[in-house]
Amino acid sequence: MAQSEEGAMPEALLSKRRRGRRIALIIGVIVVIGVVAFVVIGKRRAKAAETQGVKTADVTRGALVQKVSASGIIDAETGAHIHIGAQITGTIKHLYADIGTHVNAGQVIAELAAPDLEANVASAKYAQAQNGEKYQQQLESVGMLHTQYASAFEQASETIHINTAQCNQLQATLATARGALRSAQSALEGAKFSQQAAEANYRSAVAAAKQQPVQTNADILKAKAALSTADANYTQAQKNANQQIATAESALKLAQSNAVLADANLKRQNALVAKGYVAPTTIDSYRNQQEVTVQQVSSAEDSLRITRETVTAGLQSAHDQVEQAKSDLAAAQAETYQNVVKTEAVQNAEAAVENAKASVRQAEIAVESARSNITGDEEQLKAAEGTLRNAKFAQDTALANMTNDKLQQQNVKSAYEAVEQSNEQVKYNAAQLDKSYIRSPITGTVIALTQQEGETVAAGLSAPTLIEVCALDRLEGIVYVDETDISKVKLGQDAMVTVDAYPKTPFHGKVYKIASAATMQQNVVTYQVNVKLDHYPIGSLRPQMTTTTDITITEKLNVVLAPNEAIKQGRGENQVVVLKGGVPEVRSVDVGLTDGTDTEITTGLKEGETVVLAGFDKLGLQGFGSAAEVPGFLKRTPFGTAGGGGKGGR
Repeated sequence: MAQSEEGAMPEALLSKRRRGRRIALIIGVIVVIGVVAFVVIGKRRAKAAETQGVKTADVTRGALVQKVSASGIIDAETGAHIHIGAQITGTIKHLYADIGTHVNAGQVIAELAAPDLEANVASAKYAQAQNGEKYQQQLESVGMLHTQYASAFEQASETIHINTAQCNQLQATLATARGALRSAQSALEGAKFSQQAAEANYRSAVAAAKQQPVQTNADILKAKAALSTADANYTQAQKNANQQIATAESALKLAQSNAVLADANLKRQNALVAKGYVAPTTIDSYRNQQEVTVQQVSSAEDSLRITRETVTAGLQSAHDQVEQAKSDLAAAQAETYQNVVKTEAVQNAEAAVENAKASVRQAEIAVESARSNITGDEEQLKAAEGTLRNAKFAQDTALANMTNDKLQQQNVKSAYEAVEQSNEQVKYNAAQLDKSYIRSPITGTVIALTQQEGETVAAGLSAPTLIEVCALDRLEGIVYVDETDISKVKLGQDAMVTVDAYPKTPFHGKVYKIASAATMQQNVVTYQVNVKLDHYPIGSLRPQMTTTTDITITEKLNVVLAPNEAIKQGRGENQVVVLKGGVPEVRSVDVGLTDGTDTEITTGLKEGETVVLAGFDKLGLQGFGSAAEVPGFLKRTPFGTAGGGGKGGR
């Protein structure tokens, strides 16, 4: 739309409007430049006013690492630095290592000339050979007899062992045979007793068989009489039952008739009373009479029922007696079979007598056999005991021969002991000769030689050092920490060890030993702390190198930090001067840890604020710099800072 309007305007008017816009744009740019220049110049003047004679620093945020710094040396771990001397006196014949030579554990590094020791070894070996020959001669001279005596003793001992076992077995067999005799005798007595019992049973069976027919006839007659009596009793019971039931039925009919008559009389009297022919009081006697007849009917019915039950029970009892009598008669008649049974019992008893007699004869045979076995076992036992006595005699003889042989064995033993003694002498002299070869007990590098080939080494209670060997891969840092800081040092803390040879390449390690006893360093009480170094190039470190070690005590991240110079002590509190817009402000702050350069501010300052380090009088604070002092916890000690030793990254 704007373009269309301009297109419709005359050329002169359009040109005039465009010039007006350019002028307005130029004026706006000039105004902005003027404002910016004013602000920049104002800030520069203010900064110039602030920095004239005044030293400031910004409050930052970062990490604060509290460390303990101490000096020390590089040294070998325990057992990694060995002073090697000689155990014997002699001249150095060969040196197989020089300074800087790498040696392995057990490697020969020097040899001493020891001709006297070599002679001792040769002499001991000669004596060893002589004693060995003498021992073999003694051994061969007594070997055959010793074998014979030992064989005879062993043979006799074996015979004793066998015959002792045989005697024990025969004694057990004899005891078994005697037990068998006792059992057979007991069985014989039992068989005889059984025979007597069988004979008595036979006699009883014969008597019973004779008595049985008489008893059977008597029992049949008795049973028939009982049956006849029972039949008569049953017939009489039936007659009595019919009569009792008829009497009870007649009584019931009479009671029922009386009840009907009483009921009719009561109804007639009720009708007369209703018509007024008789007085109402006369009806009570008729009502009582009617109730009495009803009770009589009920009693007659109960009596009929009881009579029928009683009659039925009586008939049943009489019938049962008849049946029992019939059964008794049948049993009595069946007793005729017992005649046959008794006869068979007699036959069985007779057979039992014969069996018992046979058992007695068999038991008598067993007794005789057991007695025969005992006789045979006793004869075998006597023979075995005789053999055992002969074997014991042979053993005693062999033992006597072996006792005489012990005298010869003693000579062999003495010769053997001489051989053993000469063997030990050879070992001792060889061990003494071996001491002429000086070996390194550890793997490491030779760092010192105190004597050369051809020189004499004298061994004594305090043997001089010939060679020093150090394991350069087992070095550690030895740090001497001031007594004011030792309580902060703990096992496992990180440490950075710096040596003068590599000032820009610290070696990392960890605290792994803290001494309990103090070490005096320039009249200052210190405590030795051992730092185990991590991987380091072999050969880069040497024993006794001077070190400076920083042990990390505490580390805090993302804390507000201010330079130690800004913090002053005044009126019992920590104070700082904050410069804001060129105007100083004294402010109280709370502090935490310090690393010797910066201090943790817990309250009172914020990140980005500016604090004054020096030039307080230039800001009009005439008494602040002189009256305030640096707090004691920020002051340094001769062995580092009391509370820190290094600055963390910010």
